[in-house]
Amino acid sequence: MKTSLKSFLGMVAAAAVCTVGSAITLDSATFRDVDLLDLTLTKYQSTAAGEFDITTADAADGWRDIAVDSSDLSSYTITDAMVGFVFLETGPTSQQILQRVVFNIGDYFSSTATASVGDPAYSSMDVSLAGGLASLILDVATDGKVSWSVSLSPSDIAEGNSLKLWSGYLAAEAEPTAVPDSGSAAGLLGLAIFGLFVTFKRGRRK
Repeated sequence: MKTSLKSFLGMVAAAAVCTVGSAITLDSATFRDVDLLDLTLTKYQSTAAGEFDITTADAADGWRDIAVDSSDLSSYTITDAMVGFVFLETGPTSQQILQRVVFNIGDYFSSTATASVGDPAYSSMDVSLAGGLASLILDVATDGKVSWSVSLSPSDIAEGNSLKLWSGYLAAEAEPTAVPDSGSAAGLLGLAIFGLFVTFKRGRRK
């Protein structure tokens, strides 16, 4: 499985572009949800929609995921996040169609693709340009879930064009939330009590 995972992530990583101001990558993410969609968008099925969830490893292809228990999510601070989609298309016509695909992420980002075939058509770079990266991070931090949809443009639906949507993914960078240890907490409490005592003594002298 490790060989398959490395091969799969290598294929996706080859399509991934480092985002501006972001060091997150799919293979090095703290948590990730990678979904094999294998869908063909057509006139009769023009929209694919779903939900990424880093708190659940998928039954069918969960070996690609790195999940966090929903009860433990609050123990982490989400510092960065990225969403991406990979398309299996190579022809010039397909590339033109991809330029018109409409992406909706949560309720805070909607955009027509600007990526070439093989690139992640949506990433944190796109979100930051739209001012939505903070919303994406908050969305992940709230419950680990991000809703999404990918649609053919109205013109491509009318012309009967199709596009192969191979996979989608959510990656999150997280750090454990710092919690003072018992010794530090006791020390801080002692300083607080000492401070109150000194203040009380000074008040008595007056």
